[in-house]
Amino acid sequence: MILTKVKEIMTNPNFRYSVSNFFKESAKHPYLMSTETAKFFSHWVFCIREEPKQGFRFEQHSHSHFSDGANLADIVDLLLDKRIALWSLTDHQNSKAFDSIANGKYDLNKENKTGKKFEVEVQSDKRALIIYSGNAQIVLLRSVEYCTDKGEINIHGYSGQIPKKIIRFEDAIKLGIDAGGWIAINHPYLWQGLAYLGRQNIELAAKIGAIAIEKNGTEIPPQIFCPVKASLDAKEFGLALLASGDAHKLHMYGMSGLTFNNEDYLAALKQCNGNHADSIKQLVASKNFETYLNYLTPKQFLDFFKFDAQLK
Repeated sequence: MILTKVKEIMTNPNFRYSVSNFFKESAKHPYLMSTETAKFFSHWVFCIREEPKQGFRFEQHSHSHFSDGANLADIVDLLLDKRIALWSLTDHQNSKAFDSIANGKYDLNKENKTGKKFEVEVQSDKRALIIYSGNAQIVLLRSVEYCTDKGEINIHGYSGQIPKKIIRFEDAIKLGIDAGGWIAINHPYLWQGLAYLGRQNIELAAKIGAIAIEKNGTEIPPQIFCPVKASLDAKEFGLALLASGDAHKLHMYGMSGLTFNNEDYLAALKQCNGNHADSIKQLVASKNFETYLNYLTPKQFLDFFKFDAQLK
């Protein structure tokens, strides 16, 4: 099974793309590439983890069974156990998980297997909700990972509807902002990222209003050039650099993310009149956070990752 998967990867044209870029970036930025590669091997071989700072942890790129991820109730249980306070569930092309919790169609008290009891409070603008369980709580943003004509973006904390059909990335960014959301550029140099077809798209996205770009913990060698280039783009175009676990399976939750200082978050929440979506947007836009990033092991990568023959 593993050998079949390895053969599938190595014969895929996107593998050649990754290897080529790995060596190009290693020649251009040897220190950055060697540092990032060493980080991967330290995680994999020596199990050295980058731990989150103290504060409100934000899981900002993740998926549930409403697209291609883990069971929603299981995720909520896990996040509560890990004390992750802020969560953006970015299922592909839909926000059905958020909407189903908000309107009661998905009852966490019936679906969870642990006996935990939940209460749900939806914020007035319907861009965020709060899940309470005992003394713990999770803020969930209404978000989506949206596939545009040039690649995928996250629209965080938005209201209203987005078109199901694929539209121009420029229009998608404007639509998300008009709906109250903020835009992060996902895995920009993979074949479902804006820079796969040209780095100029990152610059244009920033000019239109995107405020963040991500380093993704699924990008193991030879894809390690992707987080390096994303870091350089963040500096050049003034974008916040996020860390993402892009969680699809339960063990991927909590591996990578952001941490907001408790006092900073509560101050932003007060300034935004208790609106969590706006508070998170404000702190991300001002780059007022810490990140922690842990790469998948090769086995974990093979267990979850699927190569597409071409950008769709």
